[in-house]
Amino acid sequence: MSYHYVFVYGTLKKGYPNHRYLENSDFMGNATINGTLLDIGSFPALLPKKEGDNSQVIGEVYGIDNETLANLDSLEGEGIMYHRKSTGVIFTGPCYHLSKVCHTYFWGLSQDYEVIASGEW
Repeated sequence: MSYHYVFVYGTLKKGYPNHRYLENSDFMGNATINGTLLDIGSFPALLPKKEGDNSQVIGEVYGIDNETLANLDSLEGEGIMYHRKSTGVIFTGPCYHLSKVCHTYFWGLSQDYEVIASGEW
């Protein structure tokens, strides 16, 4: 069985409606990545870091299995709405010295939306 790490930043976080997809996964900790969040309505969209931009996005990291990764790909419209890519994350809190490469979902459609300046949904 393969094991993957995924960084989530919106409706997949604890307390949000799509967290049910991660209920049986291993919570690894809170983390940040470099990038920008857009407010596209009922959920956020992540854009990769642009040169000269130091914006950070706040989220959570989970250890997941192949089935959960496939379910997340389906939910996120992998390859259409979002594109799953590997990116470095920095853990915050008790394990703030750790860094890890995780999958996350970057927005693949129009970027003509308001930026979430706080970096947290």
